[in-house]
Amino acid sequence: MLLMPENKDMLVYILTYHVVPGKVMAQDLSNGLSATSVQGSDINFQYYKNAWFVQNANIVSTDIQANNGVIHVIDSVIMPPKTQEARDAEISTLKMTLTNQEQEKVDTVVNKFQNITSSLSNMAQEQVKNRIIFLINMKIEEFAANESITNMLTLLKLEMMNL
Repeated sequence: MLLMPENKDMLVYILTYHVVPGKVMAQDLSNGLSATSVQGSDINFQYYKNAWFVQNANIVSTDIQANNGVIHVIDSVIMPPKTQEARDAEISTLKMTLTNQEQEKVDTVVNKFQNITSSLSNMAQEQVKNRIIFLINMKIEEFAANESITNMLTLLKLEMMNL
């Protein structure tokens, strides 16, 4: 579908999200590192359970030299962030699936995050938020069979992204 001529812009949008300008070697990575992709959105690197991840993709091979840069192989496609409008629509849909008690739990976690990080610099807040979103994504995969928990975690992730 993405290979059809009418979808060329979307394909370019997704592919350029996988490219970071310059030369970033595996040794240059640090937990919580954020880099701006050619597409224009930031991508985040995390170290978790003895493995490196970019967004939710596991980095499976590093430092492959090419004529136009260096390649790091990942195990899945990473998708650029959704627009604010798309996130808001998904939040509204998810809220309809949750009980009041589940919604209160999500709100409590978001409020606690805001209170805990309010004294941190903007950069530190962003790093903590990115780490939490990464960990939430890992838990979403872990609890995929439980729709209620998955919906709560997805809502929590989207609410955190809006902070």
